[in-house]
Amino acid sequence: MSKGMAVPTHAKPCTIDSMPPAVPMVRHHATPARATRIPTMASVARRSRAL
Repeated sequence: MSKGMAVPTHAKPCTIDSMPPAVPMVRHHATPARATRIPTMASVARRSRAL
C-alpha cells in the first residue's frame, strides 16, 4: 500500500493538499471490512500492472 501511495505522491507535488482528505479516508477504510477489501484488490491490480 505504501509503495502505491508513494508513486502518485512523487508524481504530484500537491501531497500536502491530499493529506487532510486522506485522514477521513483512512477512518472509512478501518470502519467497514468491505471497504478494506476494495483497496486491497486495487493494490494487487497496481502491483500486477507495475510488473
